[in-house]
Amino acid sequence: MEIEEVFADKAYFRKSILDKVKDIKAEAYIPVSESVYRIDEEKFSYNKDSYEWFCQQGNKTISKKYTKYKNGREFYRYKFEREKCRNCPKRKECITSKSIISKVLIIGINVPEFYDYSQKQKNRRI
Repeated sequence: MEIEEVFADKAYFRKSILDKVKDIKAEAYIPVSESVYRIDEEKFSYNKDSYEWFCQQGNKTISKKYTKYKNGREFYRYKFEREKCRNCPKRKECITSKSIISKVLIIGINVPEFYDYSQKQKNRRI
């Protein structure tokens, strides 16, 4: 039996499940779960070719650092260009502390892959 499509609710939106669906070369129709994928796509977009995040004002990330907490959770810390953040018209909305110069985006290690999946889901008609 060859499975071509997998339909599920957002409780199944997990990397391990999406990877299994991809391994069998099936198409996944699983809604994005906000509890797993926490990125505001109105404020940030991702370029998978350059591995950079962009804010709504066009500033891009200039560094990426991997972090693993004691509880086992893994994250990336992306830093945006300082001078563009310093002079940004949306600075007060984006950066709440006066002592911080540039935005730091902290995301789970799977978020870049989930971003790509999210974009595909937005363009689908079921």
